[in-house]
Amino acid sequence: RIEGWEDMPLGRFYNRFGNHWHSIAWYTDDPGEMWQRCVDNGIRVYIDGGVQTTERPGPESAIMTHPKDTITQLEFMRREGTIIEELDPRFGADWDPTWWENNHPLGLMRLAYTTVLTNDLDRAKKVYVDALGGTLLDEDSSELTGTQNLYVLMGDTVVELAKVTRDGTLAAEDLAANKECHHAAAYRVKDLDKAEEYLASKGIKTLVRDDTTILSDPSTTHGVAFRWTVKDVAGDPRA
Repeated sequence: RIEGWEDMPLGRFYNRFGNHWHSIAWYTDDPGEMWQRCVDNGIRVYIDGGVQTTERPGPESAIMTHPKDTITQLEFMRREGTIIEELDPRFGADWDPTWWENNHPLGLMRLAYTTVLTNDLDRAKKVYVDALGGTLLDEDSSELTGTQNLYVLMGDTVVELAKVTRDGTLAAEDLAANKECHHAAAYRVKDLDKAEEYLASKGIKTLVRDDTTILSDPSTTHGVAFRWTVKDVAGDPRA
């Protein structure tokens, strides 16, 4: 709530959508390359402060896409030689990427995928695969989430592009309320029942689940949608 916060991009987003997933961000060796991919495909690009840029940015710039052009806002930033290297604990010499899996009761292995809701899977594929260079891994449908899905690998992150196929689901409600958007984050866990037990002990309720995946009640997770799964995306090289 600093002075002028409501006029900045995040403030405007919050005042419109409330507590909700906002964007997806990647580290990249060259934000300029991603800028070029975007502008070559008619995707508007912005820099800090929400200023649109039509000039290729320098290597230390962070760039953001217009959410209407990429279905949700995407951000690309350079890590090497920036303050991020000091702030992100994953780049520290003592970082152990297996600690959460082996020591924490949640048994958290990694981000399985993050979900973007779309009305048009063909258009979404053109953006994430053709324009941005992602790799299509798999496609399926889910009775649990009520969606038809495409899974695209971008860097070390799998993006699930999901089209709602029936009413009465969390995805359908989010799409109706907020239109196309960044909908959920799904985490791979070692044991689904143990994960559910731990989440319940922290007041995080299960909205619905099946044998492989839990959808938490957003009212118990600060308004945003979380999933927990023991299912690997087919073709995911991290599995």
